Amino acid sequence: MLLFASGWMVQRGNFCLVAGVSAALDKRPDGLLLILSVALLSGAIWMWMTVPVEYTLSGRVFWIALAGSVFSGVGAALNKGCFFGTLTRLFNGDVHMLFSLAGLLTASVVIPPVMISEVTTAIRYPVWLYLLLLLATAAGWMTLQKRDTLQAALYLLVPGLTFGVLYPSTPGWSLSQLLFDCWHWFHRDTTIPGNRLIEFLMFISGMCARRLWHGRDIFPTLKPSRMVVNFIAGWIMMAGARLMGGGNDRLLFRALPSLTLTALLLLLIMCLSIAATLLLMRRSGHP
Repeated sequence: MLLFASGWMVQRGNFCLVAGVSAALDKRPDGLLLILSVALLSGAIWMWMTVPVEYTLSGRVFWIALAGSVFSGVGAALNKGCFFGTLTRLFNGDVHMLFSLAGLLTASVVIPPVMISEVTTAIRYPVWLYLLLLLATAAGWMTLQKRDTLQAALYLLVPGLTFGVLYPSTPGWSLSQLLFDCWHWFHRDTTIPGNRLIEFLMFISGMCARRLWHGRDIFPTLKPSRMVVNFIAGWIMMAGARLMGGGNDRLLFRALPSLTLTALLLLLIMCLSIAATLLLMRRSGHP
């Protein structure tokens, strides 16, 4: 039920890195603060339940992952939505996102996954520093958002609790993991774990239920140019995710809580590449 509720909240709150960066460019950083707060809350629960994973890369692997963060950011901006944003826009009636998913899926089958090893180790920073950062981002979100206090708290707590419990309790779990499993399923005839399918279906069921409950369906006219752009954007996003060893959800909920220089730099580069691409699109007349 937590996954269903999280899907509902994510759909309602537009939990999308591209939307967050776009709003920040317009001097409205509350969306980014919500995403960071949820990721840090998830990490706090993760560290309470188990030994955290220190996300540190070096040498050639680091530069490959860095290039991946650039590709992911550019692809997400062209797509007008990250992985979460793609699903959100799709359930809001933007059927162009089906072509984004087609690009993601075909790239998942063609591009082999890059395996990046993770090391479980004790955190190397004071716990109070992490909690202070969590409180600062959460307080910023609660201050800047325009909803009532209870509703804003639910947007933070429900996804944070869900991802915080699922990531340490289910090894290798992430919402985008199904896309990575596609390569093994297609090339090595392996079975996609049924529990991952059920968890993903519960999440998108919550998104769909929220849309049916609160909004009327608006289906825009399909534009061939937009269909092509979204398909290519899906390819670019997945190529970047392959190079990073995981999508932006993995970066936020598995890597960021370790607060390593690698994790922070990859997230920063991804956000900057999103911002740069969005600015170029705006100046070229394609908002």
